[in-house]
Amino acid sequence: MIMDYANELLNKNPNSSVKIDVDTNANRESIFKSLYICIGSLKRGFLYGCRRVLCLDACFLKGPWNGQVLVAFDRDANNEMYPVA
Repeated sequence: MIMDYANELLNKNPNSSVKIDVDTNANRESIFKSLYICIGSLKRGFLYGCRRVLCLDACFLKGPWNGQVLVAFDRDANNEMYPVA
Protein backbone atom coordinates (compact mmCIF):
# COMPACT_ATOMS: atom_id res chain seq x y z
CA MET A 1 0.00 0.00 0.00
CA ILE A 2 2.98 2.33 0.42
CA MET A 3 3.54 2.37 -3.37
CA ASP A 4 -0.11 3.38 -3.89
CA TYR A 5 0.29 6.15 -1.30
CA ALA A 6 3.47 7.39 -3.00
CA ASN A 7 1.81 7.44 -6.44
CA GLU A 8 -1.22 9.32 -5.10
CA LEU A 9 1.04 11.82 -3.34
CA LEU A 10 2.95 12.49 -6.56
CA ASN A 11 -0.30 12.85 -8.55
CA LYS A 12 -1.83 15.36 -6.10
CA ASN A 13 1.33 17.34 -5.23
CA PRO A 14 3.44 18.34 -8.26
CA ASN A 15 7.23 18.64 -7.77
CA SER A 16 7.15 16.33 -4.73
CA SER A 17 9.88 13.77 -4.03
CA VAL A 18 9.19 10.26 -2.77
CA LYS A 19 11.88 7.62 -2.35
CA ILE A 20 11.05 4.12 -1.10
CA ASP A 21 13.80 1.66 -0.25
CA VAL A 22 12.92 -2.05 -0.20
CA ASP A 23 14.92 -5.27 -0.10
CA THR A 24 13.98 -8.55 -1.71
CA ASN A 25 14.53 -11.74 0.26
CA ALA A 26 15.13 -15.27 -1.09
CA ASN A 27 11.38 -15.83 -1.57
CA ARG A 28 11.16 -12.67 -3.74
CA GLU A 29 9.12 -10.88 -1.08
CA SER A 30 9.64 -7.14 -0.72
CA ILE A 31 10.79 -5.97 2.70
CA PHE A 32 10.32 -2.29 3.54
CA LYS A 33 13.48 -0.48 4.70
CA SER A 34 12.94 3.28 4.50
CA LEU A 35 10.75 6.08 3.15
CA TYR A 36 11.63 9.67 2.17
CA ILE A 37 8.93 12.27 1.40
CA CYS A 38 9.33 15.95 0.54
CA ILE A 39 6.12 17.65 -0.59
CA GLY A 40 6.47 20.14 -3.47
CA SER A 41 4.68 23.01 -1.72
CA LEU A 42 7.05 22.67 1.25
CA LYS A 43 10.03 22.89 -1.12
CA ARG A 44 8.67 26.10 -2.67
CA GLY A 45 7.89 27.60 0.74
CA PHE A 46 11.41 26.86 1.92
CA LEU A 47 12.97 28.49 -1.15
CA TYR A 48 10.81 31.64 -0.96
CA GLY A 49 10.39 32.29 2.75
CA CYS A 50 13.01 30.60 4.90
CA ARG A 51 16.63 31.02 5.81
CA ARG A 52 19.06 28.96 3.78
CA VAL A 53 20.06 26.74 6.71
CA LEU A 54 18.53 23.32 7.35
CA CYS A 55 18.24 21.79 10.80
CA LEU A 56 18.01 18.08 11.48
CA ASP A 57 16.27 16.36 14.35
CA ALA A 58 16.08 12.64 15.02
CA CYS A 59 14.47 10.31 17.49
CA PHE A 60 14.65 6.58 18.09
CA LEU A 61 11.49 4.48 18.08
CA LYS A 62 10.99 1.97 20.85
CA GLY A 63 8.53 -0.85 21.25
CA PRO A 64 7.41 -3.05 18.37
CA TRP A 65 8.75 -0.57 15.75
CA ASN A 66 12.47 -0.28 16.22
CA GLY A 67 13.98 2.37 14.01
CA GLN A 68 14.72 6.04 13.72
CA VAL A 69 12.78 9.09 12.49
CA LEU A 70 14.81 11.89 10.92
CA VAL A 71 13.22 15.27 10.16
CA ALA A 72 14.66 18.23 8.22
CA PHE A 73 13.26 21.64 9.13
CA ASP A 74 14.07 25.34 9.03
CA ARG A 75 12.96 28.52 10.76
CA ASP A 76 10.58 30.88 8.94
CA ALA A 77 10.25 34.68 9.20
CA ASN A 78 8.34 34.32 12.50
CA ASN A 79 11.10 32.11 13.90
CA GLU A 80 8.80 29.08 13.87
CA MET A 81 9.68 25.59 12.73
CA TYR A 82 9.04 24.92 9.02
CA PRO A 83 9.13 21.20 8.01
CA VAL A 84 10.99 20.39 4.81
CA ALA A 85 11.42 16.60 4.69
